Amino acid sequence: MKTAIFRIICSALLVAFLAFDMLGQVEPQEIVSYVNRQIDTFPCGKRDTSFSMNYLWGWFDVPNDAYRIARCFDARGQDDSVIFYLNKAILDGLIYRDSLLIYKDTFVMHYHKSIEFDYLQSSNRNTVQYDSLRMVLLSLKSKDQECRGYYSVKPTREEWEGQKRRDSLNQLALEKIIISVGGWPGISEVGKKGSRIAGLIAVHADRNLSFQEECLVLMFEALKNKNINSRNFAMLYDRWLLAKTGEQLFGTQIEMKDGVYVPKKLAFGRDTVGYLRDYFIFPPLEQSLKRVNDYYRAKKDRNAKN
Repeated sequence: MKTAIFRIICSALLVAFLAFDMLGQVEPQEIVSYVNRQIDTFPCGKRDTSFSMNYLWGWFDVPNDAYRIARCFDARGQDDSVIFYLNKAILDGLIYRDSLLIYKDTFVMHYHKSIEFDYLQSSNRNTVQYDSLRMVLLSLKSKDQECRGYYSVKPTREEWEGQKRRDSLNQLALEKIIISVGGWPGISEVGKKGSRIAGLIAVHADRNLSFQEECLVLMFEALKNKNINSRNFAMLYDRWLLAKTGEQLFGTQIEMKDGVYVPKKLAFGRDTVGYLRDYFIFPPLEQSLKRVNDYYRAKKDRNAKN
C-alpha cells in the first residue's frame, strides 16, 4: 500500500514538473564535470581508449572506471588493490550485456572467491520491475525503425511523413510510460532492450525539444545510478544540443561535405570530445567516421556497377 502511494506521489510530481517546465536542463559543462568526478585521479586509472574499444565495447552496458583500475593493479601484481577496486566496480553497478558473460570474464573469475561474487550475479539477472511496460517498448521498436536503420532503403517523401506521425505516437506512448514509472524507464524498470528503445524514441522526438530536454534531465539521473545505456543519453544530448545551439558534445551526428561524412559542429575540441566518447563507450571519432565513409563508399560503388 505504501509503495503504491509513493508511486502515485512520484507520478504526480513528474506530471507537475513536465507541465511547468521546472526540471531545468543539463548544461554541457555539467556533463564534463560529472565525467571528471567519476574518474579516479590515481595514475593507474588513466583512461585507455584501446582498452575501452577492445574489451568494454563488447561486454558492458555501462562504463565502470573501477573495473579498469582493478585491471591496472592486476598488471602490477597488487592483488589487495585489485580486490578493493573490483568490489567497488561491483557496487557501482558492473552490468554485463548478458549475465552469462560474467562466467566468460576470466579476470573476474580469477578473483571470484575474494570478491562480492554473489552480489555481482544477482545484480546481473535479467529481471525487470515493469514487464508489461517492457513489452510495450519492445512493440514500438519496429515502428521507430520502419524508415530508419543503417541498411535501410531510402524512404519516399510519403513514407517519411508516415514515419514522423509514428514518431509522434511513440512519443505519447513514452510519456505515459515515464509517468507510470515515475522517472526514466531504465534497465531495472524495463530491462536493457526496453530502456534502449525508450532512448531511441526520445532521440527521434525531434519535433518536441521541450520533451527531449525533460527526457535528458531524467536520463542524467538514471545515468548517475548506472541504470541506462550511456550511449542513449549521449545521442539524445547531441540531437537536442544541435537543435538548441548548433553544436554537439559527443560527435554522434554527422553530415555530408564535399562527398565525405564529417561530424557536425562540436562544442569542444577533439581532445575533450574523445575523452567524453571514451567514457560513454563510443569508438574514437576518426574510427567511427572511417567506418561510416567506408560503408557508404562501398555502397556507392555497388550501385554504380549495377
